[in-house]
Amino acid sequence: MVKVKKVKFYYCEVIGHEDGRDVAVDFSELFDEVASRYRVGADRFVYELQGTKYKLERVLPPVTINSYYHIVIEKLRDYNYPSRSSLRGESKDLDLQDDEFLGEKMSLLYDPVNNIFMVQVNRNSITVSRIEWFMSSLLSEFGCTYDIRLPIIIDLSPRKQVDSLLGYRSISMKANETFKQGGFVGDLFDAISAKSTSIDSPYFDIEITITAKKDSKASREYLPDSVVENVLSYDIDGSVSKLSVRGRDLTSRIETVDLVSGKISDEYDFPFHESKVLNPTSVFAEMEIIYNEQGRSKALRNFSK
Repeated sequence: MVKVKKVKFYYCEVIGHEDGRDVAVDFSELFDEVASRYRVGADRFVYELQGTKYKLERVLPPVTINSYYHIVIEKLRDYNYPSRSSLRGESKDLDLQDDEFLGEKMSLLYDPVNNIFMVQVNRNSITVSRIEWFMSSLLSEFGCTYDIRLPIIIDLSPRKQVDSLLGYRSISMKANETFKQGGFVGDLFDAISAKSTSIDSPYFDIEITITAKKDSKASREYLPDSVVENVLSYDIDGSVSKLSVRGRDLTSRIETVDLVSGKISDEYDFPFHESKVLNPTSVFAEMEIIYNEQGRSKALRNFSK
């Protein structure tokens, strides 16, 4: 059985600030210059924040009219190393030199025409705020005096996106003990409260996920619409911290719609083969497909500008 890793991607717009005003930012010239330097030398741009080093591992310009800049930022770790082990014998510690690190790579796609970053998100990846800091540091090194922000693009009409899905694969909801909207979720809270005693915590969350299992003998793969509508009927108030729907969109891809944060995202299951690690080249190839097929249009539809 092939193991897979689910990877999420966010979409960010580029906003520059200088002296209290917005300025236009285009990374094309900067990335072209960095790529030119990287082709002829081994030196890399490395910046440190709060004791952790981050390296601009590669910058690859577009190769066709439908391709984009591929940027790889690597988080360098010199602590809490895992062991090298096998099914027999003792485990061995990794013996790294003083100038060697464990690297966590993440890929960014940059669309220079629309000034959009598509960002790979892993469990141990770099946060968007640190990407902002890294890019500002890089710009400063090339003489730019402005700072940048990379706000994640928010879906301006998430319910409309849910309604446009061809079918629903799953729905997830998370609420805390202040939930007072009744229904089957309210019944769960009432049941737990009825069993609680003076020694139990009065604070708790309930998280439910309803998932349709695909029928391999037929084409049935969706939840009943009525079940999804039942959950979506709850108001998103301070007691609800999560409400998301996964379903198949008009391009036949599975899309996740986040109705609480509204962050536009896409997901892809990458298989692990012989390498047992995510290959940035393979990740970026899929990023380009997703971006061209649906990501770019979703981002532009909800652009704040």
